[in-house]
Amino acid sequence: MRRIAEEVGDAAVRSKDIVSLWSVVTDVLCAVIPEVWDTCWYSVDPASLLVTSHYRQGRAQVPAKLLEELIIHEHYADDVNRIADLGRSASGMSGIHEATGGDPGVSSRRRRGLEVGSDQELRVTLRTGAKETWGALSLYREEGRPPFDADTHALLRTIAPVVAQGMRHMLLQDTGDGDAGNGGESSIAAEDTPGLVILDRAFAVRSTSPGTERWLRRLPDNDPDAGRLPTAVLSVAAAALRAADRNEAMAQAPLARVTSPDGGRLALYGTHVPGQGIGEGVAVIIEHASPGRMLPLLMSAYALTDRERDVVRLILRGRSTAQIAACLFVTPHTVQQHLKSVFAKTGVRSRRDLVGIFLSGQ
Repeated sequence: MRRIAEEVGDAAVRSKDIVSLWSVVTDVLCAVIPEVWDTCWYSVDPASLLVTSHYRQGRAQVPAKLLEELIIHEHYADDVNRIADLGRSASGMSGIHEATGGDPGVSSRRRRGLEVGSDQELRVTLRTGAKETWGALSLYREEGRPPFDADTHALLRTIAPVVAQGMRHMLLQDTGDGDAGNGGESSIAAEDTPGLVILDRAFAVRSTSPGTERWLRRLPDNDPDAGRLPTAVLSVAAAALRAADRNEAMAQAPLARVTSPDGGRLALYGTHVPGQGIGEGVAVIIEHASPGRMLPLLMSAYALTDRERDVVRLILRGRSTAQIAACLFVTPHTVQQHLKSVFAKTGVRSRRDLVGIFLSGQ
């Protein structure tokens, strides 16, 4: 098991992007876990636990429409082993038989999987030591095969935090200037108009605002040729409709923050659009993520402790060491020790550089 963990750790260091990492780890796992029929990887916003991208590798032939339905199901339906629920659980991992008390037929997601031959789902969340969820992995076997055994559970428990650390590290990489893929056009960064997608209750696109296609092209798993909306759009839309249909009180609209393959950081918001009949639906807004929106995600990515986050927030407000000490009821020396740790984790040497990281992305 140590050798496998080392292979995964090496992949986390060498992979150029998250999909490459997932692909290599899939090959490693399939070489040691018998009868893996299909694998599904997900990236997740650690704060909202909304799925932001999805990647499959295996033998199952899954139509694009079914993939859409399964992402919607993840955030709208009531079912066992939802990624958000596992992310909040103590173990962060569960098999379909375990979750259903030995009666997997009660899971509607499992029934949909059987349509394409996938069965025996085992899900594990990809969490760092701070218990922050950066993604998830689902393994499947063909119908009629035995459930995944304790050795597989132990292996996934070992490699999951290694993959999570790799994903967290990639979030901090400067992968581009935000202009990639625009075919020489001016960067979206120069535009103030967000993208807007209006979906009906069946999650079919009713309308889009001018320029929205350019925003959609920047989302991680956008594939217009497949005729499927990006995962992040479906996730926030399904979460918004679920909240409306269940009269769930929400402090804010469902939010997913995404790092684009071109290096930009985007935010997606979902909100219910009231109406009668075909007039009802969901609106999804796509825009550049403001520093305030990205701040919790970046502090998670840099693995700051709760008290270190308090110090950073006060520094971003322009507070001096003495003022921070007074606000937190600690000594100035303690503040300096926290700041020293923050500098080490973020790789900067001054408060000015620290502010640049969290407010301007430099």
